[in-house]
Amino acid sequence: MLAFIPFSALVLAPLAGLSAPALFLLQLAALAVVPFVFAIGLLHGGFARTAPLEELGLWLGSVDDGRPPVRDALAAVLGDESLELYFPSGPDGRLLDAGGRDAVPERFGSTVSVDAAHGAVAVIAYDDALIADPWPVQQAGRVVALALERERLTVELLARRRELLESRSRLVQVADEERRRFAQDLHDLLQSRLVLATLRAGTLGAAPGLDAELRQDAEALREELTEAIRELRRLVHGVMPALLLERGLFAAAEDLLDRCPIPVEADWRGSSAELPAAVSTGAYLILAEATANAVKHSRASAITVRVERAGDTLLLDFADDGVGSAAPTGAGLRGVRDRVDVLEGHFELVSPPGGGTRLRVRLPCA
Repeated sequence: MLAFIPFSALVLAPLAGLSAPALFLLQLAALAVVPFVFAIGLLHGGFARTAPLEELGLWLGSVDDGRPPVRDALAAVLGDESLELYFPSGPDGRLLDAGGRDAVPERFGSTVSVDAAHGAVAVIAYDDALIADPWPVQQAGRVVALALERERLTVELLARRRELLESRSRLVQVADEERRRFAQDLHDLLQSRLVLATLRAGTLGAAPGLDAELRQDAEALREELTEAIRELRRLVHGVMPALLLERGLFAAAEDLLDRCPIPVEADWRGSSAELPAAVSTGAYLILAEATANAVKHSRASAITVRVERAGDTLLLDFADDGVGSAAPTGAGLRGVRDRVDVLEGHFELVSPPGGGTRLRVRLPCA
């Protein structure tokens, strides 16, 4: 317009023979077109939208404790609540979700990669029906690239922790299976041989015409074999109780507590049927260790136990009225805590001096 006004007055009017009123109307018409052209350009997206970037700038400038997570901030700014973040990890470039689990690329919608100096730090998956133009997603990703890099490192740590727990879980599972096999072999093979040897010793001792000294030796051998069978049964029970294999956790735990020299008040809720083997074995060993600690160290006069199966969770609540001061630093309780961690459960120990000991354990059993 700045060029057209003098051009129309100095060049166009003399050439076309326009009068002053006609020239004025021509210039006025040209000026009137400007707002319409501006509106058409705006409606066709000819101007970059900077409001999302300004909101993300405010988010970055806010206090850490008060600002929402990166994913929530991007979803709010871009207007897509289904937006998700995935993070590349490892040399193969596999993608992880916010929990450190492997993501499934086939489920993604439209995606935008957020790059930093050393490569991609995140992938933003969004609904292209809500965000037709990827440009604001790309710009928003660049604004929060540093925050995404920090979150990627956190996700990688979660993934490493998950892999470590899975590895430890496999080791515990192998150890428990070996324990079951060992107990089964002791019960089925060695105990059977000892029983047969005991019967044979008894038969030899009862043979007619046997010398008195030999009869006494045969009887002594039979008694020693009988005692060896009792010791073997105690050993097998300590390795893996037959009740645990045959009738489940509740029956084995009830038998364990019935043999405790301290009075025990037990409360069994729900059902231990179809519990995973690792959970059943872990829960039994946890109760056995807590009972052993109470008998050996707590000087308790009473024990209260509650075992409850509630949906996909198994709750163990063990309490005694002893001297307290128990700490998960010894081999026993440290092993209990490690087993709970492997099973991805929750471990809580409360043991004030003189106030007894209370152990609460929650184990997922889905």
